Amino acid sequence: QRAGGEYSLHEVLDIIHTAKGSELEVIPLVQTFGHVEFALKHPEFARLREVPESPQALCPSLNASMDFVEKIIDQIIVRDVGSGAYVTVTDSKLK
Repeated sequence: QRAGGEYSLHEVLDIIHTAKGSELEVIPLVQTFGHVEFALKHPEFARLREVPESPQALCPSLNASMDFVEKIIDQIIVRDVGSGAYVTVTDSKLK
């Protein structure tokens, strides 16, 4: 279920192609423990929430949370979403 506002894979690949034509490198940003409402708002991922009532952050003490993050990164790498060898991983909610 798409929430609206997100890019389709085709649109992302078009952006990457346009960037390459301008000699720019696209480096994907992967939200890890915070800012993952896009997934945690769905019932099948609710068990991964840090706070059960809030879909904003993954619980870092759950192994399943790490599996979730790894799958997101793998999808970006497998789909070649990015022109180089870099992926920016952020954990702004962990201190």
